[in-house]
Amino acid sequence: MEKLHLTDEIYGDIIRIFADDQIALDDHMCTYIEKKGFIVTKYVSEKHGESVTFADCVDIAKKNGFTIGIFYIMAEKPLEGTIFQYANCYDQEPFVSEYGKTRGYA
Repeated sequence: MEKLHLTDEIYGDIIRIFADDQIALDDHMCTYIEKKGFIVTKYVSEKHGESVTFADCVDIAKKNGFTIGIFYIMAEKPLEGTIFQYANCYDQEPFVSEYGKTRGYA
């Protein structure tokens, strides 16, 4: 799993920031989310010149009640998308990694 930098920009027309609506523990006893689910959708288009970084997404998640755990960022374009995972609950520095790909708007 390659870790990405919080200062990296995310490219997509639609950026969705979301967390599961359930509380669960993984093998590392990491709480996925302390506040039950949230979804934030930000419409970003390269033609408008806006950019979003992973750090921006972390700030948005925190403004929506995220404290510790894992949340996801989906960057969508018409033909493809990428899902990223942010985690700040392991015995290491918080990090972002690529989680998966989509085809078209998911």
